[in-house]
Amino acid sequence: MSGGRDQRPDQGRVFDELVDFFDAMARSRWYGPLLQDFAVWAAGDLPPGGRVLDVGCGPGHLLLALAPRFDEAVGLDISPGMLDRAAANARAAGLERIRWVQGDAARLPFADGTFDLAVSSLVLFLLDDPAAAAAELARVTAPGGR
Repeated sequence: MSGGRDQRPDQGRVFDELVDFFDAMARSRWYGPLLQDFAVWAAGDLPPGGRVLDVGCGPGHLLLALAPRFDEAVGLDISPGMLDRAAANARAAGLERIRWVQGDAARLPFADGTFDLAVSSLVLFLLDDPAAAAAELARVTAPGGR
């Protein structure tokens, strides 16, 4: 969850206050099934294996749905609290191989074409520059990826 305002060192801490809210929402009867459906749709016809990135992963629920299908799974968020919760949720689900990275959606710390699938859910509307984040998602997606 990032954007131009991420220049402030406290930006991630703002979202730390919302960890319980986002975690509960992802577990809700309304949003939980939508995340599962989105995971199936997003992975689409990609073959099993490869790498997946969830930008603005929050408490990690979308990535938890995607990770079993991929060899490498990375969740990125600006909030240390969100990443801590995501790691705890992954441990509880037996998916400890997921890598959690603190970072800015508008400046992803990955090489061009690193991921076969790059996703983001409930993030772009929070950013000062959603176009920059969308461009970054496209940049880190491999040719033929999604």
